Amino acid sequence: EKAQALGGRYQAALELSRTGKGEEAAKEFAAIASEGGAGYGVLARFRGAAEVQVKDKAAAVAQFDALANDASIGSLLQGLARLRAATLLADTLSLDELKKRVEPLLPQGSPWAPNARELIGLATMKAGDLEGAGKLFDQVMTDPASPPGLKQRVEVYLALVKAGSKAP
Repeated sequence: EKAQALGGRYQAALELSRTGKGEEAAKEFAAIASEGGAGYGVLARFRGAAEVQVKDKAAAVAQFDALANDASIGSLLQGLARLRAATLLADTLSLDELKKRVEPLLPQGSPWAPNARELIGLATMKAGDLEGAGKLFDQVMTDPASPPGLKQRVEVYLALVKAGSKAP
């Protein structure tokens, strides 16, 4: 019954978000997170951070960082949280800082390695190292864990690299 009630509240919070009431949704997700435990509680923590990022990127990063450091949610979700925080910061961090943030995601076999390489590749491209970016993008393309949508994006990046362009 508790899970069913939390599910209903979670759905209502999603509806608040869809109708442009992000602040109200964020408050409800925070309430669900405090009550929801390992199921809806964790989902609400992620969704709440996503709602907060619209108005306060630093607060969202702090929430994603807290998730990344929470061993109780498991390594897969910790990796997702680390990736989400890094994505929010990608435009403001130095290349070295970004690498440091996503380094735990890079080992071969990590489900988040292709996405982490994409982020580092974009930052490398932006820094003007087209050869380095191309190598990272090639790794994404040859990684069997890379999802098709990611490979499609990376094909565009590789075309830019080959054309000698820099990322915006």
